[in-house]
Amino acid sequence: TVLLNTEVTEIMVEQKKAVGIRVKQKNGTETVCYAEHIISNAGAEVTYNQLLKNIDFPAIRSDIRKLENPNAFVSLYLTFK
Repeated sequence: TVLLNTEVTEIMVEQKKAVGIRVKQKNGTETVCYAEHIISNAGAEVTYNQLLKNIDFPAIRSDIRKLENPNAFVSLYLTFK
């Protein structure tokens, strides 16, 4: 599934495992999408400090503060037939 004009607002966690994401579409509709694997390209700072809500990662958050550049960059080029 490809969602356009969509913002990930939360990584959903159950029993210490990421199981899905909560998204907000441009029109304001919120949806939860579940998947076996969740990959974040938001960078360490955004992933741990904003998307993984209500989960305490003190050691990881301490390490993130020490990073010179905690951002992530990925380009993906797809062709559909």
